[in-house]
Amino acid sequence: MKVNKGSEVRTAKVPRNIAALVAEAFALLDYRVLFLDNFENVLGKSHEKETTRAISEMLKLFSDRSIDADNDVKIVVAGIPTASEQLIRLDEATARRTAQIEVTRMPSDELDQILQHGGEKLDLEFEGFARDQIVQYSDGFPYYTHLYGLHCARRAIKDGSPAVTIEHFEGALDSILADCDLALRRTYLDAAETSGDVRVRKTVMEAMASVNDLEVTFKTIREEFFKLHPGRYESIQKLNFISPSMTELKDLNVLSDRGASKSKNNLYRFTNPLMRGYVRLRMFKEKQPTLLES
Repeated sequence: MKVNKGSEVRTAKVPRNIAALVAEAFALLDYRVLFLDNFENVLGKSHEKETTRAISEMLKLFSDRSIDADNDVKIVVAGIPTASEQLIRLDEATARRTAQIEVTRMPSDELDQILQHGGEKLDLEFEGFARDQIVQYSDGFPYYTHLYGLHCARRAIKDGSPAVTIEHFEGALDSILADCDLALRRTYLDAAETSGDVRVRKTVMEAMASVNDLEVTFKTIREEFFKLHPGRYESIQKLNFISPSMTELKDLNVLSDRGASKSKNNLYRFTNPLMRGYVRLRMFKEKQPTLLES
C-alpha cells in the first residue's frame, strides 16, 4: 500500500484486519485522534456484534501502540452509555486504559442561547412561549434544540413571519417527529403497541417520561401509570400486569435497570437518553387537535 503525504511517498505492508489497517493509516498520516460519534447506531443492526468486536480490537491495538509516543493515538467513542460500555466489557486490559467521561445534559440557559444565536443569523425572533416550549421539550439535549429550531424557523420563514411563535412549534410537530433519529423512532414504534384500549408498553414509556428523575422506581412508574388512566383501576395495587410489559421493554432495549431484580429499590431508565424527550414530544402531539400541514 502506498500513501502520499505531501510530496513524500511511503510504503506500508497491508494489515490483515481493519483495526491494524486503521492503525497503519494513522501512523502514515500522523493523525492523533479518532472520533467515533453516535456509536449507539450499531445497536440492533445485523452487524452489531461484528462491529463492536472489531472496534474493541482496534481500541486494544491502539492502546498497546500508545506506549510508543510516536504512535500515541487517542480514540474517542461518543454514544449512550449502554452502547459504549459494551466495548470495554469485551476486554479487561482495554477497560483499564479507558476513561469514561459523563456528558451531562445542557442547562436551559445554554439551550436558549442556541435559539438566540440561530434567530439572529436568520433575522428571526423566538417568542417567549415558543422559546420556553422548545427548551422544555429539548430535555437538555442540543440535538433537539437544533431540530426544533430548524423546523420552526422554516415554518416562520414560509409564513413571512419575523418571529417564531407557539403556532409554528405546534404546526411543525409532525415534521419534527418524522425527522428525529431513525433508530430512536424505530425503537419506539417496535415497543409501542399498535392497538388496544390500554397500550401498556406505550403507557409505561409515557409514565417514565412524565417525571423529571432520570432513574425511577417501579412504584413511581406504577403511580404515573395510574395517573395516565384515572378512574380505570380500583387501586394501584391491581396494576400487576405492568411488570411483564417492562420486561418486554427491557428485551426491546428500551429500558435498562440496575439493582437487584424485583427489588423495591431497583431503578429503571431509558436505555437511550434521547428517548424521554421523544416520548414527551409524542405525548404533546397526541394532545393537540389534528393539524394539517400547509
